Amino acid sequence: MQILFRPLGGKPDLAPWLERETWEATRPREERLVRENAYTGIAGREPPGEPMQAGLHRALAEVVFSYRAFPESLVTPNLLRTPLESGDTVGTQYHLFPGIDLFFASRVLETFDAPQDGIWRTGFTYTTIVGHPVMGSETFSVEKNLTTGEITVALRSWSQPITRLARCFAIPCRILQARAGRAAVERLRKLAEEFRCSTDDASTIPQSA
Repeated sequence: MQILFRPLGGKPDLAPWLERETWEATRPREERLVRENAYTGIAGREPPGEPMQAGLHRALAEVVFSYRAFPESLVTPNLLRTPLESGDTVGTQYHLFPGIDLFFASRVLETFDAPQDGIWRTGFTYTTIVGHPVMGSETFSVEKNLTTGEITVALRSWSQPITRLARCFAIPCRILQARAGRAAVERLRKLAEEFRCSTDDASTIPQSA
């Protein structure tokens, strides 16, 4: 993990993370320390059936695949390309305090965009890389009920503190994780509302909120 002091010119560097293995590939879970989280929210509705090409589901999926689900005030993404694909390394610049950021990375395990059990799910799952303060994985998804047309956004994850520092500050780490998860769902819901209210270009979600 990198600690960045922005007033001193600190900038994230994704390069050292590209060749590292993921935590899960190098160390087993300690079940007593594992914490699971799920944050979901209803974003809106489309006509029943597959996601509309220029509809809300696809617009939210574009945000997810560019790693912009988190508010800009909380996270700045560091990516080599968008949309994300399986195997990509995702850099997260977490704004901890004014002028002080934490930088760590994860790797995309899979992407998905298909129906299953009456729900069309679009999104990706990534897992943390060695050097990240926690070991775990997180799934970002946009989910459309094919019968009702209702669209839900969701973040589901499991994690455990893995570095000595993270273990010492396990409770604050969990608070920060919960804050980020709730903020991401709320941002996606807000973007969905802006999408519905937009009259200029109904196929594009604003870049910021």
